[in-house]
Amino acid sequence: AVIAPLGTTNVYIAVTSRILYSVGKELCPNSFLTKLNKHGSPAFALWVNAVIGIIFLFPFPTWKELMDFLSSVVVFAYLAGPIAILVLHNKNIQLASPFKLWGAQWIAYVGFICCTWLIYWSGMQNLAYLFITLTVIVLGYAIFNPRKDDRTTLWAKSWYILGYLLSLFCVSFLRTKALISFPIDNFFVACIGLVFSQLFARNSLHAQTLEENFKRINTEIRIKN
Repeated sequence: AVIAPLGTTNVYIAVTSRILYSVGKELCPNSFLTKLNKHGSPAFALWVNAVIGIIFLFPFPTWKELMDFLSSVVVFAYLAGPIAILVLHNKNIQLASPFKLWGAQWIAYVGFICCTWLIYWSGMQNLAYLFITLTVIVLGYAIFNPRKDDRTTLWAKSWYILGYLLSLFCVSFLRTKALISFPIDNFFVACIGLVFSQLFARNSLHAQTLEENFKRINTEIRIKN
């Protein structure tokens, strides 16, 4: 009850501070987010994360509700896995170390639908919180993006993310009002997952850009090693 949460806390503190540090280098170079202390740690990013963590405590009156919301956020992050498989499969990305798995495309669809079910089962309130949170993130990314001319493109590539959550919220609302019943609601959710998995995969970067990103990452890994 004590050791496990402390271990998880240490992992989350280290990882999220480095993520925010990387976001700062990408969007706001030479800002306070990219500053390191004498130990090589992003101390300012740690403080920003602490403030964000405190803010998350305000809308949730109980620990259980906070954990329910954070669990739905984690599952939402898992959606990136199936989409990455679909993008690599559909666009024939040439990798230095190709990964092959029979039926990977169908596994990706099933994985995306299962994650969609888990997000839907978190409840209408959590879906509303997720929608609000992502709306704020999309707005913030569009405002602070250093490439000002890409804001229209960002909005064009972000509507389906919000549409995905809004669709799940509508199904949950209809289920709450007893306008649809179990298991018909889960069937609708599966259809939503199937449709939006295609939208996510098709609205990814071009194959050439993805290959260039992979080469850049491989170069960075070699330099660090």
